Amino acid sequence: MTGNGAQAPFIEMFAKNLLVLLAFFQPYLSVAGPNSEILYTPENCLEKAKDGDLVDVHYSGRLYSTKKVFDSSYERKEPISFRLGRGMVIEGWDIGINGMCVGMKKKLIIPPELGYGERGFPPVIPGNAVLEFDVELVRIKSLDNPDKEPFLQGLVGKVVLAKLKWGQEYKGILASTDGYMNVLIKETEEYQDGVSMGSSLGDVLIRCNNVLYIREAPDM
Repeated sequence: MTGNGAQAPFIEMFAKNLLVLLAFFQPYLSVAGPNSEILYTPENCLEKAKDGDLVDVHYSGRLYSTKKVFDSSYERKEPISFRLGRGMVIEGWDIGINGMCVGMKKKLIIPPELGYGERGFPPVIPGNAVLEFDVELVRIKSLDNPDKEPFLQGLVGKVVLAKLKWGQEYKGILASTDGYMNVLIKETEEYQDGVSMGSSLGDVLIRCNNVLYIREAPDM
């Protein structure tokens, strides 16, 4: 067989392999937003989360490449609380959770640009990692009490634990927060994996976009 007829099987094989490669690398190519798949939608799905809402979210996080779980609020039996759209979590979460209703479950595939970027979150998350999260919107607190004071203002004067995107944990008294949700922590101690590094850092000003989460500190 000669000519186009002889080339046809090779062209078909090349096309199939190309589709497989595109499917594998597709999460790496998406920068407009996280890819999402709705896993469950409750029958009553009227009130939806929007920027500025204080939300409780359960999640399980995995590396997309290995499916290895690196963090899970389900294992801790406690959802994470944050204000949506304010940079308190990775950008892929702010985008992907926006529009979810209470009880909804989603799978989010988050490219590095909307996750932890080139630096990653060592030693748990390598640089340029694509992340996969199963998320469940447990509660929209602003619906319970629209006049409730902002989450961070409610923590002022209390001992808090702030975890940064790079892995450091700072424990101290939350002295103040501004309109951009930057925080000033006094009598600050640095922790690694729950262990104090043994020295006081004094006053520490933390920009909101560097914070993974902030919460009232448990006894450590």
